[in-house]
Amino acid sequence: MFKKIVYKKIKLPIAICQLPNKGFTIMEMVVVIFIISFGLLGVVSLVTQNVQVGYINKNMIIASQLCQEELELVRNIRDNNWLGDDNWKTGSTTNVNTNWIQDGIYSIDYTGTIVNTTDINDVLAKLYIDNNGFYRHMAAPGAATTTAFSRTLEIKSETIASTTAECLVQWKVGSNVYKFNAQTVFYNWRPIP
Repeated sequence: MFKKIVYKKIKLPIAICQLPNKGFTIMEMVVVIFIISFGLLGVVSLVTQNVQVGYINKNMIIASQLCQEELELVRNIRDNNWLGDDNWKTGSTTNVNTNWIQDGIYSIDYTGTIVNTTDINDVLAKLYIDNNGFYRHMAAPGAATTTAFSRTLEIKSETIASTTAECLVQWKVGSNVYKFNAQTVFYNWRPIP
């Protein structure tokens, strides 16, 4: 009923039977760990640098838009002076705080308020974000969030018919100070009546 199973011994060549019990040495392990950690260090520094560059680029885009807004506000003042049949630079005498384009350094925000400033480090050049999410120069009534940005507008008359407007936005991240500058020339191309 049951058969006996007989196993035959297979004789292997001596080289296969006598493998040496050799493992990794400590020196080999140290070299491998060094190579792997050096590679990981490069990847971590690359990721860190990408995050920093992304943050700088985000602020650069915000700064460029803030400069564009400031120059558009000056263009709006000029155009409103024309629509009111007023002088394109001096406006009317009825609303002297919001309708003139004179030589000097100013801060203008979306509310149309024009404030004289001395330079980019003046407290009046500091930008805040109001409850509506808009940037403005003076803290709005209620809650306003302080930003890292400051903005000034310098106006220089070139000729009777042209004026240069230069906007400067500055912000500080850590010990680094970044600046963005935009400039345009406004012309009185409307015929004088």
